[in-house]
Amino acid sequence: MKRIAHKTALHCAGWSCILFGILAGFLPLIPGFVFVIVGIYLLGQASLWLWNHIERLKIKFPRFAFQYMRIDTKISKYIKRAH
Repeated sequence: MKRIAHKTALHCAGWSCILFGILAGFLPLIPGFVFVIVGIYLLGQASLWLWNHIERLKIKFPRFAFQYMRIDTKISKYIKRAH
């Protein structure tokens, strides 16, 4: 039950970040792409399908892999600190 709640929370947070990122793309002074990237990261943690696609992107685009690992480290530190 706890695992289902965790996946549901990741899905809700991920889609919320993506939606906010898209909306922020139309507003000045708010970097929407950051929220989209964080949303994709959160969804990747909950969805095996998306995780596989992210892994393929890491292989195909090394620069993306570097940025993704940087974001992964920052979010992991934040989550550990929150617990």
